[in-house]
Amino acid sequence: SEGNTGSTPYTFVVNRTGDTSGSTTVDYAITGSGSNPTNAIDVVGGVLPSGSINFAPGEASKAITVLISGDTTVENDEGFSVTLSNASGSTVITTISATGLMRNDDVALSVVAGDASKSEGNTGSTPYTFVVNRTGDTSGATTANYAITGSGSNPTNASDFAGGVVPSGTITFAAGETSKTITVLISSDTDVENDEGFSLTLSNASGAAVISGNSANGLVQNDDVGFASLSILAASATKAEGNSGSTPFTFLVNRTGNTIGTTTVNYTVVGSGSNPSAARDFSGGVLPKGVVAFAAGETSKTITVLISGDTTLETDEGFTVTLSNASGTSVIAVSNANGLIQNDEAANAQGTSGSGGGATELIKVSSTKALVTKESRTRDSFTVVLKSKPTADVTIQVKSLDTTEGTVDKSQLRFTPARWNIPQTVFVTGVDDTIRDGDITYKIDLSSAISTDATFNGKDVSDVWVTNQDNEKGKIQAQASMAIRDISNASGSFDTIMAQVAVSNTRSSIGVSSSQALTVATRINQPSVSVPSLVLQSSIPSKTIAMSELIGKKIIANSDLVRTDLAAFDRAFSDIEILLKEFA
Repeated sequence: SEGNTGSTPYTFVVNRTGDTSGSTTVDYAITGSGSNPTNAIDVVGGVLPSGSINFAPGEASKAITVLISGDTTVENDEGFSVTLSNASGSTVITTISATGLMRNDDVALSVVAGDASKSEGNTGSTPYTFVVNRTGDTSGATTANYAITGSGSNPTNASDFAGGVVPSGTITFAAGETSKTITVLISSDTDVENDEGFSLTLSNASGAAVISGNSANGLVQNDDVGFASLSILAASATKAEGNSGSTPFTFLVNRTGNTIGTTTVNYTVVGSGSNPSAARDFSGGVLPKGVVAFAAGETSKTITVLISGDTTLETDEGFTVTLSNASGTSVIAVSNANGLIQNDEAANAQGTSGSGGGATELIKVSSTKALVTKESRTRDSFTVVLKSKPTADVTIQVKSLDTTEGTVDKSQLRFTPARWNIPQTVFVTGVDDTIRDGDITYKIDLSSAISTDATFNGKDVSDVWVTNQDNEKGKIQAQASMAIRDISNASGSFDTIMAQVAVSNTRSSIGVSSSQALTVATRINQPSVSVPSLVLQSSIPSKTIAMSELIGKKIIANSDLVRTDLAAFDRAFSDIEILLKEFA
């Protein structure tokens, strides 16, 4: 063997026979030979030796010593030859060469993955194997330590191994053994998780053994299938419909959990809310439906709903996108999301700037059609929102023009540059007046906008009409009419005008003949003005109206029978209430 350090002497003997009475010289040289020849690095000094040997008279043998360098490199046995030449005088060389063999005495260990990348299983444990190979001089015993550590982007931890402990240990090679197997037991489970990596590393080989390949990797492959969870949300789904073409409203469908495979889910669109959209509101005149398909690894998909633009003045309209029939093991966590088609046509140029067909809406009221409340104090509502960002606060005053029929929950709306596009809701509550006066329609007055932003200041805002439904039952309703016949005495203070009121009723038990006339005493107020005003006397505050507006007009009043006689009439005519004094 060559040894592991220093040098090892290899010797050759040159024998001289025959006449040895004189002296003799002969040259020698070392060369590599055989299938694995030595080279210069194998000998001391890094040079293949050569030289001469000298026999003195009478000497019959001489030794040649070749110094071989010791190392710990695992290599093949290597051969070399010593060759004689140029013998002096009449000496002949009968055996010209001899060979030497440097036997490798080094041991190397290396580890490779055997069956170490596979599914973990669902129960018990799964064996992952590694092979440790021993090369070189295997005539003796060799030991080495090994240890497991988590590795890669998703490393294992102790809970992934049988017994809940990261394995480590020692392997022992008996004389002649060239390979050993290390088995690592992985705990099986049903958890959905990423593939997890680990490494086996060798250390501390015994004796002169060296470790040429010290580590190998294993991969615990997840084999559990979890649920994919689907949910839908509105992305850009509340906006103006546009005046022509189509406007895209978008919804996001998100997939979480197991996204390894593919998933499909159906969707449908239906009208929803107090003003549901219809097929005509969508591109093509058909309520949309379809299928969302996720490819492996995809986590988000977009549903686009095309809304047809128009120039029709209408209320905002709602719709809902609903998910159903998810494929495989996928579940639908959130199935619905809502969209709102905002009307962008101005009503009677309210809240607009510019003129003509190109006017741009600045202040939008969600519904200028009649809201409905009941005297049982039910509510209805409308919203107001700005359509562009102001440079300063914008204020709008809110007032019910008939608080005996309905009240509003706020008297003022204020929009700031930071919250200009958030709709503000006004709730209208019906008021019970204990009188059977029929369904009464009145107005919620929205003032012109007030702002230091000239774009908004003074802009008119659409008023909202409300119908308060009567809830009185079982009372007798009568009807009366009044026509102004004569205003010839309409000058001077406190002159009296005679107005004839004809009474008709729906039930004869009222005790008033349909032809009976009622005289109402009135007086002239504000005689200094050119057009006198008429004030009707009543137990409640009077309303003042211009007489010129009453000439030749028929005013109808609805009222309730309080006892067995008609106590009072209460009537609205073009925002004018005529209050008639009780009659017998």
